[in-house]
Amino acid sequence: MAIVTWTPIQTLPLPTGLIALPWLKLVDTIRGATHLMINAKGRWTPMPGLLAPCEPDGLAGLVLPADRTVLPDAPPGALIGRIGGSSAGLKADGAFVIGTSCVVPVPAGSIGPLFISFNITARPVDVAAIQVDVSGATPTL
Repeated sequence: MAIVTWTPIQTLPLPTGLIALPWLKLVDTIRGATHLMINAKGRWTPMPGLLAPCEPDGLAGLVLPADRTVLPDAPPGALIGRIGGSSAGLKADGAFVIGTSCVVPVPAGSIGPLFISFNITARPVDVAAIQVDVSGATPTL
């Protein structure tokens, strides 16, 4: 049986209001963890004036054309993440769905940063509130 001890990782403050950036840096550098546990809460409006507000799990049941979302298999507006790359990068290489809670492996050799975004290609996103907690672990057998 694996033993997992989660250790909190310091996160950067996240902005509220109108967010135009494709990706927001949440953690400067991931070191020493092979897995991340990410928990989120908050409320934002993707495409203000067109879509309803949502929480980290997005707008379940809403279907948009694939080119309107970063990850077509995730609900529009859902919180998503990516390790590495640039805050300005538009590609979703290595992106994953965070939602309210997720556990993801850290790619071998990666040291970060950890970025978050919203599963919608249109900007700005109007963020009323957002809190994301990150913990890291290296499970042992």
